Amino acid sequence: MVILRVLLLLIITTATASAEQSVVAEGTCKEIRLGDSLQNAKCDLIYSYFTNGRVLFQFVFKETLVAFAGAEDSQLNPLIYKLKVDAITIGFAATEPRRYQAVGGCLIELRDMKGEYIKQAQCKASNGMEEAEILFVGGKKPVSKLQ
Repeated sequence: MVILRVLLLLIITTATASAEQSVVAEGTCKEIRLGDSLQNAKCDLIYSYFTNGRVLFQFVFKETLVAFAGAEDSQLNPLIYKLKVDAITIGFAATEPRRYQAVGGCLIELRDMKGEYIKQAQCKASNGMEEAEILFVGGKKPVSKLQ
């Protein structure tokens, strides 16, 4: 969890606004594609909403962080949230996180109307040369507020 806190702080402190709301969900990343590699692992999903209107989804696993960010979102159905991704950040324990301009999206499915349980989250984005894609399946615990 130390690496989680370190990487979380690196991402949040690079944002142009402070986090207004952040929650974390435990679960499993059933598919993790970073370029040509494919794996799965236990992971955490951190959702942050910033005062400047930007949204950040961070997936943290095996001393690795993959973040998808954007400012355009939609939630016509209260159980489905969509985010248009315009940037991805990838960080490893031994290196500084790298941010890329990107095109893609995230689709979050909730189990309940209050948003306390995440059924699954899928994010996919490309920086024009490589793709990052994650399929997260939520656990049985409700999300926890950070801060």
